[in-house]
Amino acid sequence: KVILVTGGSTGIGHATAKVLGAEGATVIIADVQDQEGSNTVRMVCDAGGQAEYHHVDVGDYEQVRALVTQVAETHGSLDGAFNMPVSRDRPPRSSMCRWRIGTV
Repeated sequence: KVILVTGGSTGIGHATAKVLGAEGATVIIADVQDQEGSNTVRMVCDAGGQAEYHHVDVGDYEQVRALVTQVAETHGSLDGAFNMPVSRDRPPRSSMCRWRIGTV
């Protein structure tokens, strides 16, 4: 399975990415914290899982749309998403809420 984890660089998203990778999922991490995202990918891969990081501001609908399209094209599907983004410097925007099943 291919699972998108938004906010997967730190905290709950990071822990979720590790568990998903350990369970055999290909983990797609979307975040703006590049160093932490790279570290999460390394941890998942070092534990035998598969992961990749994409710099995406999940408050930007077009960035999210482009990532979902790219993931579906590259991996053949996007099987699930765990959305855990946190904004420390601005109110949350719900771009992920625009997605409906069957969009991609």
